[in-house]
Amino acid sequence: MTTPSAAELARALACGKQGCRCAQSVRRGSGEVHCPAHADGKPSLDVVQREGKVLLCCHAGCGQSAVIEALRRRGLWAESRSPNGHRSHAKPRPAGPPRVMSTFHIDGDVLEHWRQDLADDEGRLAEKRLWWTTNGGLGLNGRRVAALPLYLAERLASAPAGVPAVVTEGEPAGDALLARRVLAVGTVCGAAATPSDDALRPLLGRPVILWPDNDPPGERHMRRIAAALARLGHADVRIVHWADGPAKGDAADFTGSADEHRALLDAAEPWQAVAADAAEVADGPAPVLVLLADVQPEQVRWLWPGRIPLGKLTILDGDPGLGKSLLTLDLAARVSAGRPMPDGTYGLGAPGGVVLLSAEDDLADTIRPRLDAAGADCSRIGALTAVCADDKERFATLGDIAVIREAIARLGERVDARLVVIDPLMAYIATDAHVDADVRSRLAPLTKLAAELGVAVVVVRHLNKAGGGNALYRGGGSIGIIAAARAGLLVAPEPGDATGERRILACTKSSLAKMPPALAYRIEAGAAGAVRITWLGETAHTASQLLASPAGDDERDAVAEACGFIREALMDGPRPSNDLQREARAAGIADHTLRRARESLGIRPQRLGFGSAGEWMWALPEQASREPKMSKMPIDAHPLGMGIYGADGHLSSPARSLGVEEGEL
Repeated sequence: MTTPSAAELARALACGKQGCRCAQSVRRGSGEVHCPAHADGKPSLDVVQREGKVLLCCHAGCGQSAVIEALRRRGLWAESRSPNGHRSHAKPRPAGPPRVMSTFHIDGDVLEHWRQDLADDEGRLAEKRLWWTTNGGLGLNGRRVAALPLYLAERLASAPAGVPAVVTEGEPAGDALLARRVLAVGTVCGAAATPSDDALRPLLGRPVILWPDNDPPGERHMRRIAAALARLGHADVRIVHWADGPAKGDAADFTGSADEHRALLDAAEPWQAVAADAAEVADGPAPVLVLLADVQPEQVRWLWPGRIPLGKLTILDGDPGLGKSLLTLDLAARVSAGRPMPDGTYGLGAPGGVVLLSAEDDLADTIRPRLDAAGADCSRIGALTAVCADDKERFATLGDIAVIREAIARLGERVDARLVVIDPLMAYIATDAHVDADVRSRLAPLTKLAAELGVAVVVVRHLNKAGGGNALYRGGGSIGIIAAARAGLLVAPEPGDATGERRILACTKSSLAKMPPALAYRIEAGAAGAVRITWLGETAHTASQLLASPAGDDERDAVAEACGFIREALMDGPRPSNDLQREARAAGIADHTLRRARESLGIRPQRLGFGSAGEWMWALPEQASREPKMSKMPIDAHPLGMGIYGADGHLSSPARSLGVEEGEL
């Protein structure tokens, strides 16, 4: 076979579940689908076609060779060839041409289930590859394999009601029983899945005998079918126990006489007597238990590495007038244009789509001009402005989760949506935001939507009127809001900024990564008078410091005096912190005031040297940007280009290495 196109792979690897973002990839012919190399509950394999080549990238960490080999096992990728053009036989090779095991005609489409056996060097069956085609193309065109009819189910309608139907796993076992003139059907979904209720309904009204493959997955497969039949009201179900059968053997492997075959079927025991899991037949709720050994670890994917995760909820808190909405538009512009985040990192490998829910800003005179000023590609950004029902428009809320999903899907027909902004939360929550249970009931569907579609959801929220305290408790509404989020951000004025223009973006919560440093920014006029954000780099501020209770006049004066002391002391370059603390005490400056002044100036102490000889140094931010990174110097690196020996041939001291007098350290 030839290597399939991206569109063919997208159809073949789609799960067919309603709402899954792999359906968007099928419509576009490229995008994220389920990776065949691991148990991929959320689509993580990017399939794109460029310049005639199919490119594969699994964001969960599977290597390209592992993905291609998994595709080969499904018959979806061409065999590898050696340099001389011949097939490599280091791995199992085809034991014959592929063959069609079953054919279904559904809604005008022809579905075929293919199988190809692979043999080892001695000609023994090593593995089998199975795949589906629809009208000759790979995949099921979005259909769920569990929803397909049972193989040979058309024979049930003409058979007498009292004749038992034997259910097998797969078509070959069903064919083997048919050759013995036994009324049989076969499942086509594999042992890991269960046929749908519609697929099983033709069995109702007649005795059913389940013949599982002779292995644990086969047993579980048939027990689930028995439970499904019981749920549909069918009680006459028995299970075959072929104690002498080969490992993994099925009805096709039975070689006994007709009498022995009949005796084995007659000995089948009622399902209720042999079921291992009573929950499968219980009338009430049953637990859904996932064994962690069966869970494939996945890496967290990021819209903004360390700050805004994909598939999760992020809360952006702040008082009015600080640029929260403008900040979200800056992020939207970067996502739409495929540009790096404000700290230079990339979360996405390509431009993405953005859905905006904005209750406070006008699209024409505010949002669009700001996006243009930020360099956005507005063809990739959509705004959900209302919900249309019964020919009337109304305001959308978080209760309209299906509408939000559809908006994301419509944008997804043009480009993969990666960011959803809800600004502000209180306008959309449509419930009492201070009642924890109500809040969680509104946010739970939103967080589920984010996870299913792999989009980052950023929710803007105002701060409450409480002063100081833990930053996690300063957001408006219930604590359940920040609890539901995996990341939290805060915007606040920069303390001690005389201009009043600098703002700080700090992290309040980071459940999935190390707490990132804060970033400074200011708001400036852009094109045509629209404002935009200019990012100013990292600062030493923390969210708790930004929300600390305002200092009184005396304390503000003391901090300002300490700032002046530090600037004067560091005028000539970096100084050891111990010296500064000693001199500050002598000048009557308290340690906590000196610390607040240091934080206000954005000074981040760095360690020079190692072990007992090392010490902490202070430098003004403008000096630190020019000085060597003291804490990251290799052992044999020395400032100012000096070696371990000074100009006089003697070992150089740290003081000499810094270019200061010996006594100043």
